Amino acid sequence: MACKKSFLLRDDLFIIRSLKSCLRNQLTSTFGLSQTDKRIFNINTRKPQDKITVTQDYLFNPDILSVLFDARPATQVPFLRNALRKFNEEISNGQSFSNLQIRLIVSILSGMKQVAADAKDNWIQAAKSLGIEASRFKQLNQLEPNQYQNSFSSSNNATIKANGPANYQFMQSSGLYQIQGELEQKFDSATKIKQLEAFLEFQKVYVSAWKSTNLDFINPLFNRIKTGFNSLEKVIEIKDRITNEYSSVNVFNLVNANQEIKRLIPMLISKMFYDQQKRIVADSKVTQTKHLIIDEAHNILNAEHKNVGDSWQDYRLSIFEEIIKEGRKFGFFLTLSSQRPADISPTILSQVHNYLIHRLVNDRDLKMLENTMPTLDKRSLQMIPSLGKGEVVITGNAIQVPVFVKVDPTTIRPKSDDVVLTDIWTKKKVYN
Repeated sequence: MACKKSFLLRDDLFIIRSLKSCLRNQLTSTFGLSQTDKRIFNINTRKPQDKITVTQDYLFNPDILSVLFDARPATQVPFLRNALRKFNEEISNGQSFSNLQIRLIVSILSGMKQVAADAKDNWIQAAKSLGIEASRFKQLNQLEPNQYQNSFSSSNNATIKANGPANYQFMQSSGLYQIQGELEQKFDSATKIKQLEAFLEFQKVYVSAWKSTNLDFINPLFNRIKTGFNSLEKVIEIKDRITNEYSSVNVFNLVNANQEIKRLIPMLISKMFYDQQKRIVADSKVTQTKHLIIDEAHNILNAEHKNVGDSWQDYRLSIFEEIIKEGRKFGFFLTLSSQRPADISPTILSQVHNYLIHRLVNDRDLKMLENTMPTLDKRSLQMIPSLGKGEVVITGNAIQVPVFVKVDPTTIRPKSDDVVLTDIWTKKKVYN
């Protein structure tokens, strides 16, 4: 047991499960791991439990968020890319955020003839979404445009000229000084995800104020953004860098996650750990490896919807295709477990080198095995539909010829035995 434990402590293991995991106790008994050597992440979008730590540059990535929000390539993806670039480059704290948004409302007020009629109201709604009380906008709402003088005027005659700067008197009488202070405070106290959500709301005002973007094209995106960010808040924690948040063995249990998170989390953590391993190795010799195991892989690596749009490749699949093509030279290895291998991307399956094949009866799955496994002979292929419990055909580059193996049922294993219906019915009959 000691040698197994030392092996695991040198080589990190990440297990993604989309069904209930029985590994909790088995990892301890099989590998002799202590509680500090492993960690179970129960990802729950209905009732928040554990959170996965990621860095901002991985989550606030236009490709990642375009997949999460199902952004359309023609209009919504460019909007996300431009907004995220601006957020990552220009917004460092509440002060930089509030300064930018106050400059936006001043530009809206001073350029009234060229600005959309609802731009000011849209800006106020964006500020309210960050938690600014409606009463704070009383003075701003009272501003009236003077069409003859090309200016906005307040009750005490403070004005802002068309396309001109706002002076102290105007900022004070309009209430913008007070609003600026609250924007700064609300932004600094919000989570990273809420900060980005608020910034995107103001960016929507910015791109629509001068009619450069039709709101009808991006409003559907914001409905999905709100839903997606609500889910992310429950399962993601953003930090500047990752230190000791993960152990030697990490199990990500996604049984209680919604479909959006099930689609995002495997892609996010796989890319993060893969890039981390590449940085560790760089041009040096591989001294530490990482192993990623994906259970029920057909749910995560399904190639049915590879193209989301005319030219928009499914970023999620491209990440795993890169990992399985290039990962070995960086010491990053991928293991897939699936009951429906025919549903997995053919590109990914073509790069798998070794197979453990249990009973399969579906014609598509059997045809896939025949087409992708050159080491599987005809006799072994014919055996697969009739394999019993615990029986497996092992084939691949690691062995010279296919081997038939029967696993000892006393080996520690998941509780995956078939339900004996007659036993249940008999007990019910006795109780009745």
